[in-house]
Amino acid sequence: MFIKHLVDRFHLKDISDEYFERAMYDIPMTDKEICQDISWPKSCFNNETVTGIAGFGGYSTVYKLCSRDTCNHVAKVMRLPKSSKGTFQLREAQIQQYLGDQGIAPKVVFYTLCKVFPKWNYFVIIMDRYDGNLFELTDVKPKSQIKKWLAGSILPKIKKMHDLGVIHNDLGASNILYSKSNGKYKFVIADFGLSRRVMQVSPVERKRDLEKLQFIL
Repeated sequence: MFIKHLVDRFHLKDISDEYFERAMYDIPMTDKEICQDISWPKSCFNNETVTGIAGFGGYSTVYKLCSRDTCNHVAKVMRLPKSSKGTFQLREAQIQQYLGDQGIAPKVVFYTLCKVFPKWNYFVIIMDRYDGNLFELTDVKPKSQIKKWLAGSILPKIKKMHDLGVIHNDLGASNILYSKSNGKYKFVIADFGLSRRVMQVSPVERKRDLEKLQFIL
């Protein structure tokens, strides 16, 4: 069985960088390579396996996690220096978890810092999967529809995020995700790697946070 879950591989004790390279390039693993001592909630991901790569970031890879019938989650894997304690990644996960509970961001179901590799640490966030991002829709949908989505769904969520004291700092169209069901689109905000929490988001900070979205109008 290929990866009873992505995170399993990070709990193995005797492991090399070559082993991680296999994970990065979607090379299947055998049963013997799956760790039996799993410290994360297996029940959340029954029968899910990694089926491909959903995307890349500057320091991360996002994997699709699918069962036989559904693809409900993705796993974001971030490589860190061995000396890193994952402070910024933990902040990212906690902010997203907080906003996910408010319906503003993809819901986080698990995160952990993996320190078993000899040269690198890895931070893993398992979250709900979405169908695509707003940037992709700008190529196939009229600008009038994009404006309706912004006014009716996206901007209210950004305002709520700001009201809750979170500044995103990288709020481009590629970080606005969507899911489509029965012809209706649902949008959430993603990728909180550069975000920060403050007591109160000022009008100037709110305006600055929206600057990148102007390029799609």
